[in-house]
Amino acid sequence: MGPQNQNPLDELQSLDEQIGQTTELAGLKPIFFRLDELAKEHPGDFEVQLAVTELKQKVVARGTALTSSNVPSTTSISRALTGGS
Repeated sequence: MGPQNQNPLDELQSLDEQIGQTTELAGLKPIFFRLDELAKEHPGDFEVQLAVTELKQKVVARGTALTSSNVPSTTSISRALTGGS
């Protein structure tokens, strides 16, 4: 794919799409690392730095959502135990 050859903002847009499509926590790790690399490659580019920061927050939020969706809530457990709906 050659991400280093892309416009950094185009690559960030692609990474943003990948974040939303990721269904496993492990899939977010390489995205987060790539965001770090892009920030280091473009230290003077305000737009890139801003987008990287926003996407890192999105990665964390997505990771939190994936983690919480894998853990049954106490309400679900209670309903399962009592046979309620």
